[in-house]
Amino acid sequence: MKAHSKLEGSSNCTKCHDLGNKVTDKKCLDCHKEIRTLIYQKRGYHANSAVKSKSCISCHSDHHGYEFDAIRFDEKNFDHNKTGYELEGKHKYTDCRECHKSSNISDSKIKKRYKTYLGLQSKCTSCHTDYHQGTLSQTCTKCHTMYDFKKASNFDHNKTKYPLKGAHSKVDCKECHAKTTRNNKEFQVFAGVKHANCTNCHKDQHNGQFGTNCTKCHNNESWTSFSSGSGFDHDVTRFPLRGKHVSVACDKCHKNGDFSQKINFTNCVDCHTDHHDGAMKLPTEKITDCKRCHNVNSWKNLIVGNDFDHDKTDFPLVGRHVGVSCVKCHKSGDLKKAVNFSNCADCHDDYHDGELKLATETVTDCKRCHTVEKAFTSSSFSFVDHEKSKFPLKGAHVATPCFSCHKKTNDKRWNFKFTSQKCVECHDDIHKNTISEKFYPDQKCQSCHNENGWSDIKFDHSATNFKLLGKHQTVSCRECHFEKNSSNSNVTKQVFVGLNKECVSCHQNFHGDQFEINGETDCKRCHNSDLDWKILTFNHDNTNFSLSGAHEKVACSECHKPSVQSDGKTMVRYKIKNYQCIDCHY
Repeated sequence: MKAHSKLEGSSNCTKCHDLGNKVTDKKCLDCHKEIRTLIYQKRGYHANSAVKSKSCISCHSDHHGYEFDAIRFDEKNFDHNKTGYELEGKHKYTDCRECHKSSNISDSKIKKRYKTYLGLQSKCTSCHTDYHQGTLSQTCTKCHTMYDFKKASNFDHNKTKYPLKGAHSKVDCKECHAKTTRNNKEFQVFAGVKHANCTNCHKDQHNGQFGTNCTKCHNNESWTSFSSGSGFDHDVTRFPLRGKHVSVACDKCHKNGDFSQKINFTNCVDCHTDHHDGAMKLPTEKITDCKRCHNVNSWKNLIVGNDFDHDKTDFPLVGRHVGVSCVKCHKSGDLKKAVNFSNCADCHDDYHDGELKLATETVTDCKRCHTVEKAFTSSSFSFVDHEKSKFPLKGAHVATPCFSCHKKTNDKRWNFKFTSQKCVECHDDIHKNTISEKFYPDQKCQSCHNENGWSDIKFDHSATNFKLLGKHQTVSCRECHFEKNSSNSNVTKQVFVGLNKECVSCHQNFHGDQFEINGETDCKRCHNSDLDWKILTFNHDNTNFSLSGAHEKVACSECHKPSVQSDGKTMVRYKIKNYQCIDCHY
C-alpha cells in the first residue's frame, strides 16, 4: 500500500517480518510509535482490552496493492466508547470529520497526516473556542453539558461567593454579567464582578444620604420591602406610618429620592386629590379633612360614627350598599347633586336586558326577586312565585334545578323567558317523524306522557287497529315499537307505523307450518292473550282423533313428541299422520 511503499523490495522484508515467523506486533509498533505510546499510557482505541488482545495484522493487512487502504472500518457503526471518549449529547450526531480534522490536532507531525483519527485531546477547548478566553476553568462540564452549551445546566450560583437570593434569583444573567468585546470577539464577563456593596450594581437613589449599606433598610426580596428592624424608623418623624401608608413606596412621597426635603402633611389633600372637589366642606371650613369620614386603613372603609349619616337621606344604605364606594353612585364626586334611585336599573345594568319587562313594557324592578342583603346571584323567587307564572311546576319539574331549564345564552346571560311552553322547547323529541299526527298532534307529548315521570305512559291503544288484550296490556311499548340495529346494539329504531298484526311477526313460531291455513298461522285458534300462553283453548274433538276413555287423561307430550326436522331444528309434531293403535302402542 502507499504508506508502506518505501518498504518495497526483498531487502526490506525483515523490517516488518521476523525470519521464519509471521508479522509481529512489536515490528508494527516500532514504526507506529504514537500508537505504542497510547497503549503504554492506556489511552485511546488501541488500549481498549477488546482491541489490545488482537494482533495488528488482523485488522491492518498489507500486500494488496498500492491503493489499498489498511485503515478501513464502518464509521456509522463504530463503537466510540472503546476509544475511552464516550460520545454524549450532541456529539452523538456530529459527523466524524467535524472533530477529526487537522485544525484540532496540536501535534505538528500527526497534523500533517491525511485523514488521521489520531492526535485529538479530550479537553473541550481542543475542538471548541474558549468563549470565556481563559477567565474561567478549562473544565467546561463544570457548568455546561454535552446537550446544550448555552444553558449551563450544571452551574449553581449558590456555590459561588455570591449566592442568589430573593429578587436576584429572577434577574437575567446579562443584567449583572454584561456582554462586551474582547480580542475582537464577543465576550461576557463572569469572573471578577464586584459585589461588595449594592451600589456596585445599583444606582444609589438616595445619593449617599444614608450611606452605602442598603441592607440597613432594604432587603433583596424587593426594593420596596423594608427589612424588619431596619436602620430607619419612620415613627421617630412627625408622620408615623399607619394603615395603608406603611406599604406605600418611599418615592411616592419623597419625590426624586430627596429625603432631606420637608413635606407638607397638615391635611390629606396635601398629598391626595380631593375626590369630592370641595363638596364636603362645612360653611366655616376652608377645606374638609378626609379623616372625618375615611381612615388610613382603607379609603372605602368609612369611619363608623362620622359626621355624615346616609340614613338621613331619601336612600338609607342597607345590606350590600353599605360597603359601596361613594363614587360608584356619586360619579362626579359632587355629593350634593341628586341621584335618581326610583328603580334598581337607575344605577345598575339590567342583567336580563329587558327580558323580564311587564306587559305594560315597564322595566321590572330587581327587588321583586333580589335583595340588597344578599349577592345578586341569590334570588328570592320561590316555588310559590313560579306557580303564578304561565308555567306552574308539576310532577318531576318540581325537583328539577333552575339551571336545567334556564340556561345561559350566547352572551352568557341566564335565560328566563321562553317563547313556548311545549315540551320540545327543552326536551329532545325522540319520536319526531315516527308517530302519526293523529296520535301526536302538534308534538304534544301529553298525548302519552305526563310530568310525573317520562316512563309513566297512558295511551289508549284501542284507538288504533290493534286493541291491547290480556298480556299485551302489561308489555312495555319498547318491546313492540323499538328495534335494535343488528350491526350496532346501541342504535335503536322506532317503528310505530306499518307494524304487522300477525302473532308470528313478533313472537317465535314454535309449530312451523303445521297449523298454516292459506299460508297463515292463526295462533288465536289455540291460544288466548287473556290467559297464560301455555294454557290451550284447543278442542281435540275437532280433529280426526277425538279423545275418549283413558286418552283423555294422557299428557299431550306422551303422544306429541319432539323430533329433529330436515333443517336441524327440534319441533314438537302435533299433526300426526298415522294414529292407529299400533302406531303408538306396540
